[in-house]
Amino acid sequence: MDVLVQMNDLDLNDVRRFVAIAQAGTLTAAAEQLQLPASTLSRALTRLERHLGALLVQRGPRGLALTDSGKQYLQWCRRALQNLRHGGELLEGRRRSPSGLLKVACPVTMARDVLAPLLKEFLGRYPDVRVDIEPYAASWDQEPRDDVDVFFKLLAPKDSLRRVRPYPGTVRGLFASPGYIKASGSPVTPDDLTAHVCVGSGAWKLSRGKSTATPNILFRVVSSDPAIALRLALSGFGIVVLPLWLAKRQTFAMA
Repeated sequence: MDVLVQMNDLDLNDVRRFVAIAQAGTLTAAAEQLQLPASTLSRALTRLERHLGALLVQRGPRGLALTDSGKQYLQWCRRALQNLRHGGELLEGRRRSPSGLLKVACPVTMARDVLAPLLKEFLGRYPDVRVDIEPYAASWDQEPRDDVDVFFKLLAPKDSLRRVRPYPGTVRGLFASPGYIKASGSPVTPDDLTAHVCVGSGAWKLSRGKSTATPNILFRVVSSDPAIALRLALSGFGIVVLPLWLAKRQTFAMA
């Protein structure tokens, strides 16, 4: 257990400075190379030796000389730093030119209206990437699976270890065609919606600022599919709830 604690407490900067000192031969030369005060390098060397419990460098009037332990440790440090550098270069290369299969799960309407138009440009930019789109029409509250790389859902995952980022397309609003608003008028309060033709499902929880309301709406058409709501709204049938990314592509009046 003590060894693990020591390794976790090891300062990689101290290792790099030790390598620079050993290669330069003097603190002054290493300080010029690293553009650091010689006193900083001296403290780093002392700190590393104390951490390892071994003398790495002999200080003398003619400069510095590596001990046998220092020579052996230097070889391993060079290999370790080289591996770290190669690892960084590998990751940077993968960032510049990713490859492999990217699996995405999202609602059917999002797959069709958002992702599909972007695929040609995306795959042209990253020719070594393949994309597997898994559209779903089930409940928005289903949980992401381990075999899916990117999962779009309305509610935050129950697994707190998941990395979650907000997507602006989850914001929704009330919409109707200009023809419907002209014929039936625009609701002023949430309760006014009960007198309008509405398409949706479940309960509409409406918010403006800090106030929220859940009007008791009897839907003329019950459907959770945004594509159906969009088509009915465009025909002038009634008022619907749509994601902003879907509604902004159309000519709508805000209800």
